[in-house]
Amino acid sequence: MSSDDLFGAEERALAAAQELIESGRFAELADGKRYEALVKDYQKLLRPRVG
Repeated sequence: MSSDDLFGAEERALAAAQELIESGRFAELADGKRYEALVKDYQKLLRPRVG
């Protein structure tokens, strides 16, 4: 798998995660906040490698 394929998959996963956050479909507000923090941390890890 090329790095472009890998990073494309990562970006799609992050986009899907962001859609989930924006939908607000978490049983508990705290769960949504924890998920959002996890996604933000992952974006920070990925950022230096993409674009």
